[in-house]
Amino acid sequence: MLAILNITLPLFLLIGIGYSAVKLGFLSLEHNRGLGSYVLNFAYPALVFNAISTLDITSAFIYEYVLIYGGISITLYWIGVLISLKVLGRNAVQSALNGLGLIFCNTAFLGYPVLAQVIGYEKAAIFLSMNLLFENLLGVLPTILLCELSAGKKKNLFKLFLTALQKIFSSPPIIAIISGLIFSLLGLGVVEPIRKTLTMLSIAAAPVALFAIGANLNGIRFRSSIKGAIPITLGKLVLFPSLIFLGFTLLGVDDSTTVMSGVLLASAPAATLYALIGIQYGEGPRLSGNLIVMTLSSFISLSVVLALWDYFYGFPIPL
Repeated sequence: MLAILNITLPLFLLIGIGYSAVKLGFLSLEHNRGLGSYVLNFAYPALVFNAISTLDITSAFIYEYVLIYGGISITLYWIGVLISLKVLGRNAVQSALNGLGLIFCNTAFLGYPVLAQVIGYEKAAIFLSMNLLFENLLGVLPTILLCELSAGKKKNLFKLFLTALQKIFSSPPIIAIISGLIFSLLGLGVVEPIRKTLTMLSIAAAPVALFAIGANLNGIRFRSSIKGAIPITLGKLVLFPSLIFLGFTLLGVDDSTTVMSGVLLASAPAATLYALIGIQYGEGPRLSGNLIVMTLSSFISLSVVLALWDYFYGFPIPL
């Protein structure tokens, strides 16, 4: 148990420090936006590129993971959308955002730092790159399409689709993934000064991101958010990872690292982008409430998955 707390507790202490920094007046939310931009546009892409570009992608790519994690993600997304529409009577925007909340993980800033301590940073980068593509193409893309169509902002579906794709593939993290894949597949190297610069940027990615997550939790009414956030939180932190584990089991995947990496990443809370998309369509307060409840609850979900991993399989890297 102490080994598990040594993994998860420092991450949530950083979140707590970020929250306290704004609460006590050492930092403003405006300053925190700068930290978030730095991580998203510089530190995190550097981390992703640095990790992926040095991998042998052809031998490291896990097709079972793509099939199961990707298949369950898109299936659960649309089930969530349809239940929200037909059973709960929500509108298209609310339904699309509910579907996104079930599968959209904070892989980069919570899932990846935890996973890297268990299986190593190089292996964790493989799962990170696959999950980022899943989350953006299977979650963010259809959500933007549904929300834009419902809001009546664009009538041409094809143009809307191209606009959404352009928005996704012009983001620095996705550019870093694609660039890293190209360098890896072509066997290209990066000159040492640039490699060291990228490494220096990479080191700052996780701690600054966790600090920024905590700072961003200020201004959200926690007590008024709990009741409405419980269903989506249970769906995200309990149902989604359970389905991922069931999928691997039914298809007979016996590599424990692949199975538990997928389950661990699925048990991470939604990323801040989830709430930011909601703000664009008038759902900011509700999604921000969901986000804070998910983030705080993920200390339990991540710890439980780590405990099960250690008990049944043992960690690949002794802690």
